[in-house]
Amino acid sequence: VKKLGNAVRKLELQGNVFDPQLEPLLKENPRRFVVFPIEWPDIWEFYKKAEASFWTVEEVDLSR
Repeated sequence: VKKLGNAVRKLELQGNVFDPQLEPLLKENPRRFVVFPIEWPDIWEFYKKAEASFWTVEEVDLSR
């Protein structure tokens, strides 16, 4: 986290300030919480990989 903060400060000093309005995933969008259609397949793939590293509800058998 400290390295990230230093990198951000360095970019700010160079004049490269992060603008959330330019980041497509952070822009306000009324369809933001709609899963389909998938507009960003790469990000969906990373999400599914991250999800696979944790247990999901479907994997737990509560009937026992």
